[in-house]
Amino acid sequence: MAVTALTLTLAGCATVAPDRTVRSYPRETAPSGVAARPYERPVAFTPGAGSKRAIWQLRSALNVAALSCRSQGQPAIAAQYNRLLRQNRVLFADAYAAEQARYRQTYGKNWLSRQDQEMTRTYNLYARPDGQKRFCSTAGTISVQALDVDANAFGSFAVAAVARLDAPFASLHARSR
Repeated sequence: MAVTALTLTLAGCATVAPDRTVRSYPRETAPSGVAARPYERPVAFTPGAGSKRAIWQLRSALNVAALSCRSQGQPAIAAQYNRLLRQNRVLFADAYAAEQARYRQTYGKNWLSRQDQEMTRTYNLYARPDGQKRFCSTAGTISVQALDVDANAFGSFAVAAVARLDAPFASLHARSR
């Protein structure tokens, strides 16, 4: 049990690896004299990307929501997220182990650095102010729905949920073209 608790604690700091396909998002407003650059993020999960990746991505998105959506009128997300972590601790630990194995296999000795970089990109996407209101609203709904999903169906739920959580940022991208 202590090993599982430690794994989940460490897993809270980890990332999901994005697909290699990259989507650009609108330029952020840069301080005067600093060039803005587009935010790039991997495309959300394709049907063949795997439900374990989607499970980990969902956990990452809801982690950001738990930390940042209180100011968007969604204070209950943090409690729902914590309950979800407890309820699905084995599922999340398994998804994290699969992600670590995939990073090790794909990036070799540089796996941890690459995982950290991509985790930062993922968290930064979900924390973008220009999509935060819609993201938080969606995350509030998903955090409630996720509590009622059976572990056997959670992978499929996560794939659909991640697409919904990505949507506020994808639509901003489409408008910026």
